[in-house]
Amino acid sequence: MNSSKIYFVILITIMLVFTTGCTNNANDIDKAIDTHDEKTDVPGTYNFNEAGFSSGENIAWPDYIPKSILALKGEISTIFADVNQIRIFINGVTREDLEDYIATMKKAGFEEEYILYVKSGFIDNSKDRKKCGEYDAVKFIKDNYEITVEQGEDVAVLDIDSSRFSEQEKEVVNQALNPVYTWPETLPFPQPDTSNIAKVEDAQDGSLRIVCSYDTDNHINQYVASLVALGYTKTEQSKNQDDIIIEAVLIKDDITVKINGNVNSKLDINIWLDDTYNAPDTMHPQVIDSKWPSTLPKTVPPFTLGTVDSALNVSGNQTIIMVTASNETAFDDYIDVLLQNGYVRANETEEHSYSNGEYEILLNRLMMSDMITITIDKLD
Repeated sequence: MNSSKIYFVILITIMLVFTTGCTNNANDIDKAIDTHDEKTDVPGTYNFNEAGFSSGENIAWPDYIPKSILALKGEISTIFADVNQIRIFINGVTREDLEDYIATMKKAGFEEEYILYVKSGFIDNSKDRKKCGEYDAVKFIKDNYEITVEQGEDVAVLDIDSSRFSEQEKEVVNQALNPVYTWPETLPFPQPDTSNIAKVEDAQDGSLRIVCSYDTDNHINQYVASLVALGYTKTEQSKNQDDIIIEAVLIKDDITVKINGNVNSKLDINIWLDDTYNAPDTMHPQVIDSKWPSTLPKTVPPFTLGTVDSALNVSGNQTIIMVTASNETAFDDYIDVLLQNGYVRANETEEHSYSNGEYEILLNRLMMSDMITITIDKLD
């Protein structure tokens, strides 16, 4: 086996031995079969760049692969790539698909080489297998291209020796695996200070996703504060025990910005434009920085004469808010605010109940305390 070819394992060694019955296939093999020791992959011997890893559904044949290297029919499940090797795992490849690929590659001018593996410590039966037309892998060589295909029961693996590429082709691979991102100029707010843009992509939820990296811990508190200064309103926020924001949602006009700072030295930002953000159906009014929940309707006047301590959705139509008054007249002053906004006395049995026909607001002041309970009911 060519010692320069490096193999690796994902979780376990992948045994890719393609066996058939003894048929006349041997007559179809017009090139000598090389015999190699069985692959003994060692975890960690191949250090693929993280940027070159792709896994999941609907993975396309990489466009950074030179056009002269033809795609193998099947469903790509995983790709590992760097400037030295590109390894592609392909599901659903049949024996007929492989034979068609061999014929197509030969037609495209590639020289093929059939390979049999000999397992260390076992009897070498490669000559008998060769007579039966069997092979474990096929290598294709043309100019500066070398491709090896192996087929197992459930998956085929296609290896491209990208170290043989021309310098221009290597640069195409390098740029594809290590793209340079910049902050989109069309966004109406700036890039976080002192950050670098690690990724810009369209997310599956319809947002634009931007990942910002820092040389030190992320600066999410400062960035959230800068957006608030630009007129954005926080509608959701969570903090850790050190008063550092973990996640926040800010809205201004038709733009929603969701910022996640769970990962050290990174900010994950999702941006929805044109009012396309869909807030969770179960979202409760949140008390953020001791302020009136911004998600409550505009027709319910906010309590601004103290601090807001908590907000709780008791049912779909009722919210109970606890506030701490800043002075002795705050209770009566808030009643004046309700009256100025079209609310009238609503319930004779409740001394401080007011309604505007859409909402009914009940106020209760705790005895010998500056605590006030505001119960908001949406009327049917």
